[in-house]
Amino acid sequence: MAASWSRGPLPREQAALWAPAVVGLGLGLWGITGPSAWTDEIVTMDVAHRSTPQLAELLGTVDAVHGLHYVLMHLVGKAAGVSELTMRLPSAVAVAVAAGGLAWLGRLLGGPRLGLYAGLLLAVMPTASRYAQEARSFAFVMAVAVLTTGALVKSLTGKAHWPAVHAALIALLGWFNVMGLLLVAAHAATVALRRPGHRTVLRLLTAQAAGIAATVPLLLLGFSQRSAAGEAPIGLPWLAIPPLLLWLASLGQPLFAYRYLLFCLPARRPHSRGPGQALTRAGLPPAHHRTVRGLDITLYRR
Repeated sequence: MAASWSRGPLPREQAALWAPAVVGLGLGLWGITGPSAWTDEIVTMDVAHRSTPQLAELLGTVDAVHGLHYVLMHLVGKAAGVSELTMRLPSAVAVAVAAGGLAWLGRLLGGPRLGLYAGLLLAVMPTASRYAQEARSFAFVMAVAVLTTGALVKSLTGKAHWPAVHAALIALLGWFNVMGLLLVAAHAATVALRRPGHRTVLRLLTAQAAGIAATVPLLLLGFSQRSAAGEAPIGLPWLAIPPLLLWLASLGQPLFAYRYLLFCLPARRPHSRGPGQALTRAGLPPAHHRTVRGLDITLYRR
C-alpha cells in the first residue's frame, strides 16, 4: 500500500495536489456567466477592448497598479474575444492554482493528507468561488500569495535556488496588486519566529528586498496616480499581519476593503484539522453607477 504513493503515472501524492485544483476549477466554472458584470468588471472588459496604444495611454495616466492584470486581460481579449466568460475564466484558473498550491504548501508542512484537506477546504469556500467568477485581479493575488508562501517554506529548508523563486513571486505579487506586498511583512515575522541559520536569513532578506525593489517603478507610478485610485509558523502571520497593516494605513487614507485581503484567505487552511465552520453563501455586489476617468458607466441588471 505504501509503495502505491510513489508508483504509477498518477500517484496519490500527485492526486492530492491535483484534486483540489480540479474541484476549485469546477466550482469556479459552475454558473460563471450567471451573474451580470458589475462596475469594475465592466472596466476590465472596456480595457480589454482597447487597442495597445490606448491601453498604454490609459496605464500612463490612471490605474497603473492594475496594469499587469489589464495587460493579461487585453491579451486574452485579443486571443479569445471579450465576454463575461473569457474575462472571468482566468480568475477561475487562478483559484484552481491557489487550491493546488495550498495542497502543495500543506504537504510541505504536514504531509499529503493535510495538503489534500487544506486545498479542498479552500476550493469549496464560497468566497473562493465568488472571486473565481470575477474579472479582476484578486484571484491572481491569492494564487501568487500561496505560491510565494510555499517558496518561503522551501527557502527555510536551505535550498539554494528557492530564495530567487521567492523574490520573483514577491515581485509578481506586487505587480498584480500592491496590497499583496503586505504579505512580505508576514513572511518576515515567520522567519523571525522560525529562527533559521544566518545564511538562510540573509538569503531571504535579500530575496524579499529584491522582490520589493522590482515593484518600485509601479509604486512610484501608482503614487503619482493616487488621486485617481479609489509546522513552521506560517498561518498566523499571514492571516494577521496584512489586515493589521492595511487597517493602520486606512487610518490616514480610506484603503480598507476585504477584497484587498483575499490573498489571506488560504492562511487558515494549512493548519485546519477538520471541516471547519459551516459555509455560508456569498452574496453578489448590487448594481450601481460609477464614473471612471475617461469612461462613463451605467450598469443594468439582467
